[in-house]
Amino acid sequence: MAHITSVRLKAFKSVGGEWVEVPLRPGLCAIVGPNGCGKSSLLDAVLFAFAAPARSFGVASLTELANSDSSEICEVVVQLRGRGGDVHTVAAALTPEGGRAFKVNGRIRSGREVRDFLRSMGASLEGGACVIRQARVTALADSAGPAELAALVAEASGLGRWNEEVAAASEEVRRTRLALVEVQAGLATLERSVAADEAQMQAVQRLEALEHEAAELAQRMAGLLQAALMRSREEAAEAELAGQAARAAAEAAEQHVQECQEALGVEQQKLAAAQQQGEVDNAGSCGSQIRGNGLLALRQRVAAAEETLRLAEDASAQRRQLRDQAEAAATEAARLGAARAAAAAELAACQQAQRRVAADLQLAESAANAAALRASVAAEERRLASGVAAKQAAAGAAASHAEQLAAKLEALKAEVQCLTEARQAAGMGREAVAAAASLEQQAMLRTREQQLQASLHSLRQQDQRLTAEAGALLARMDRSAGSLPTAAGPDTAWRPLHQCFSFREPEGCSKYVEALTVLAGSKLRVLVADSLEAAGCLLESAEHGRGGGTRIWPLDFLAAPDHSQSQRRAASAFPAGQVVLPADLLSFAPAYRSAILRAFGSHVIAASDAVAEQLIIRFGVPSVTLAGRLTSRGTLQGGWRGDSSGRQPGLLHLKLSLAVAEQQLAAVRQQAAEVKAEVDKVRGQLAMAAAQQEAAASAVAELAAAQQELSACQRALESQQALQTDAEAALGRLHAELAAKQQLLGSLAEQGQCSGAQAALQKEADRLAAAAQELESAVGKVAAQLAAAITQQGRLQAQLEVMEEEELEAEERQGASEEGASKEGTSRCSTATCLAAAREELAAAAAALAAHQAQLAVRAGAVAAQQAKVEQAAAWLCASEEALAEAQEQAAALAQVTDQRQAERLELQQQLDGLLAEVPELAAVLAAAPAICPARNGSSQPETSGDSSAAALRRSAAALGRQRAKLLEERRRSSAARLPLSELMRLREQQAALGAARQQAATLGTAVQRLQEGIAASSGKASQPVLAAHEAVFSSIAATFASLATAVLPAYRLRLHKLGREVHEGLVLEFAPHEAAQANSSSSLEQQEQSLDTEEGSTDGSSSCGGWRRGLDALSGGQRTMVSLALVVAAAMAGGGSSLLLMDEADAALDEANQQLVARLFDSLSRASGSGTTRAGALGTSCTQVLAVSHSPTFQQLCRHVVQLTRGPGGTRLAGGGSTGGSTGGDPGVAAAAAGRKKKARKR
Repeated sequence: MAHITSVRLKAFKSVGGEWVEVPLRPGLCAIVGPNGCGKSSLLDAVLFAFAAPARSFGVASLTELANSDSSEICEVVVQLRGRGGDVHTVAAALTPEGGRAFKVNGRIRSGREVRDFLRSMGASLEGGACVIRQARVTALADSAGPAELAALVAEASGLGRWNEEVAAASEEVRRTRLALVEVQAGLATLERSVAADEAQMQAVQRLEALEHEAAELAQRMAGLLQAALMRSREEAAEAELAGQAARAAAEAAEQHVQECQEALGVEQQKLAAAQQQGEVDNAGSCGSQIRGNGLLALRQRVAAAEETLRLAEDASAQRRQLRDQAEAAATEAARLGAARAAAAAELAACQQAQRRVAADLQLAESAANAAALRASVAAEERRLASGVAAKQAAAGAAASHAEQLAAKLEALKAEVQCLTEARQAAGMGREAVAAAASLEQQAMLRTREQQLQASLHSLRQQDQRLTAEAGALLARMDRSAGSLPTAAGPDTAWRPLHQCFSFREPEGCSKYVEALTVLAGSKLRVLVADSLEAAGCLLESAEHGRGGGTRIWPLDFLAAPDHSQSQRRAASAFPAGQVVLPADLLSFAPAYRSAILRAFGSHVIAASDAVAEQLIIRFGVPSVTLAGRLTSRGTLQGGWRGDSSGRQPGLLHLKLSLAVAEQQLAAVRQQAAEVKAEVDKVRGQLAMAAAQQEAAASAVAELAAAQQELSACQRALESQQALQTDAEAALGRLHAELAAKQQLLGSLAEQGQCSGAQAALQKEADRLAAAAQELESAVGKVAAQLAAAITQQGRLQAQLEVMEEEELEAEERQGASEEGASKEGTSRCSTATCLAAAREELAAAAAALAAHQAQLAVRAGAVAAQQAKVEQAAAWLCASEEALAEAQEQAAALAQVTDQRQAERLELQQQLDGLLAEVPELAAVLAAAPAICPARNGSSQPETSGDSSAAALRRSAAALGRQRAKLLEERRRSSAARLPLSELMRLREQQAALGAARQQAATLGTAVQRLQEGIAASSGKASQPVLAAHEAVFSSIAATFASLATAVLPAYRLRLHKLGREVHEGLVLEFAPHEAAQANSSSSLEQQEQSLDTEEGSTDGSSSCGGWRRGLDALSGGQRTMVSLALVVAAAMAGGGSSLLLMDEADAALDEANQQLVARLFDSLSRASGSGTTRAGALGTSCTQVLAVSHSPTFQQLCRHVVQLTRGPGGTRLAGGGSTGGSTGGDPGVAAAAAGRKKKARKR
């Protein structure tokens, strides 16, 4: 719940002109102090801030609340803390008109908004129900009649305010009806008075209207005539001018005809010249044919070069083919040689076997040699077995080698395929063209590199020149500064002013340097120190070194006015660039801003003297022009100007030149860096191109090597396969021989005789003889093949040598100088280069031929255009002749129109003179306004349809004349006479009063009707919700009162009862001893209502029903006060719905015991919001804060907080410096209360 944390007030009642702040806390808070110290004023201050009405303070006007001894404004500020701990402020101040101005959290609010805000926080004090005053409790204790009790409940529920508003509305209806009767009576009197003079007034008004309309028509007619006259004069002048223009146009047309004739002759001459030039071009077409023949020759040369390149490529392919065939023949010869050697070896072995068989036959002739024969055959069998094993191992090795060669052959084929695909993907299929393009690109890159090197050399020369220039400017600045010291480094504690800034855009600041020099003057030689200590050290050294005269600005003590905002506002009123702030031209550190403003911030730079004058006149801003003229307050122009022709440049000029030179130097260096980077880039591109060329050559070489290796591997595989075949054949022979030996050995072992051995040996001898013969024939055949292979190899080698000699001769004719494997590529590259040059020459010739043909087409178009110009000139000549005839006719017509305008002008002048003679007053009007607009709104006005010609104006004037004649005729027939001015004024005042009375009567009738409707609505269905709410509030008050009464009078049970069925019919208080009330607590509500109906006519306070006694006469005075206080508190808590409760000495009529009981009651009420275990929480009622004004020490002793006020010379103030929760003052009651609280705290 919300509670008040502090109240600040000033010039309120007894509070003086100084602010007095009273801190408050939640719970029961006692406000104590001597009489007249402002305790009740504090409660009134809370009501004042919470937008309570004036009747709550018991004053007629709120101005009575202000302290009469103070001239300060009466103000009150209340600080509240909400449920969530949010702090809010509600402030109210007394206005000079006697009202109040409210603020909530610093924002202006109305009284209704303040009450709504407090109601939302649960801290509202509306209706006064939450304020318990001593007078009210005493009056209720003395007289607690039914009407007073019903009024108390009505005040808490708002029914009282409702009834007051209804009564006020009824009274307003009564007063409004009386006023309406009076107004209607006066209205009847006025109507009778005006009716008598109404006919006369209407006749006079009509006469005045006729005269006014006639005068207005005469004025308009005169204006129209005058406008028509002026328009006629203008038309006559226009016609005269048009005639002159027509005559001039005729003369111009005649001259134009002559010019067109001359132009036609010139164009015809140009056409003849163009035709002659066309003939020359036709003659020059032979040259184009010749150029076409040259182009054809170039095309033939390109075709021949392409054919040469193709033949070279074919020759190269043929040479590679012959070389491959020669290598294959050599390989075949080597293979055949090896085969012949193998066959010869086999033949020798076969012959040796024959010899051994012959020896074995000789041994087999006698039986004695059988053992030796067997031994020989066994040895031969072993030799053959070992030979077979060796041949098998050789055949396996050959097969393994063949497999390895086959795998290598497949890998080489894959590699060759990859290289071929990579070559095709890189576009290297045409090696010659690619080589030529690479060489051309390298030549272009080398040329670009030379150009960039030249640019880099030039930039380096500029760098040196600008560096020297910057050094010279820096030396001149040092000489210009003279004896002025310069900063030694960036950490130096001082430096001259001209070193504290730089130019933002040096090249753009050149036009402002003169103005900046005038502004700075001698201040450029001022030394700027970082601190006062540094300035003192610098000044001391300056006095020792130079004898004084040095100006020093310490930054920490330098105060410079900042006019930049006003200067920028003034600059915004001018176009961009007309007014410039000097600080915007400079770049400086923030620490030097004060020094820069001191030197340059007093003036702005104006683009011209006119701008400077406007700046000082309109805005009061001093300025300096670009030429150096100062404009300050009090003078428009002045100051130093000087002649710059013979004057040495100052520090700023040198500084600007140095800044420009440094900027140019930085630009040159940056450009040099860019050029160097580009040189490096070109070199990188050259290296990349060379690397690409080398990569291409290496790729070609690698492909050729791979192809050669592939061919060699194929040949080796074929040779190895042949060797494997031979080895397998020899192995077969050895197997056959071994089988024969084994058979022979078997036969010898079985028979044991030589006869069978001889036959076997003879058979073996025959087989060996056949094998030897076969081997001899094989050796011969291989020898023949070897001879043929050698012959083929020689032939291919001879052809290859012939082709190489032819190629060498061709290269010598073309000037080739390279050797080795690159000769073939170089030849093709040269051919491709020639082919590219021929193609370029062919393209150039074709472009030249196309350009010549385009030139011929342009010249043909020029001839056609010239022909069109001749035709156009002839058409212009015809048009000019027609325009001449038309201009002559127009000049004659305009001369006739001029004569007509002159006649119309004379007629208009006569009509205007006649009207002025009839109405002389119009002369002055026309003199004051010579051009009266003829267009006005009116029913009788003729329309001119927007035509302002003299004829239209004349027709309008004639129509107005006819209308005026009608009005004058009606005026002559009228019999009314003009009334005196006083009589006329009287009649008009009566009419005005009659209109005002009628309006007032209508307004009062409407007000009465609305008030009656509102009263009828309030007494009908609209009052039912109010009565229902009233009944609900009564039930709440009755329940709360019963609980509170039990708390303050434990011996009795009290209740608030209705006399009738409605609360507003009256209420009574009933009490009964606790036992009787307990015994009768089970009686029904119907029985109580029946007893009330039977005793409805009884008003005796001592009447009883079922143990309940009506009235409080049987109670003591203290008990009645306690009951009244309980009833008032119940009404306050039930009706207000607020967490705040204000009590102003409500315990004054109680004894000490009852005061203690009341204090405990309020303390329990204030504690109930934070805990549900207290007695007040059980009662169902609670509030966060109770502010109680009391003089009772017993009451104060039970309060949780005490605020002590006192009265001083300046008014109400806090005693003891505003301490709360106790007091150190001299009031014994407060001291006793503080002691009681301390004792109570110790017991807890």
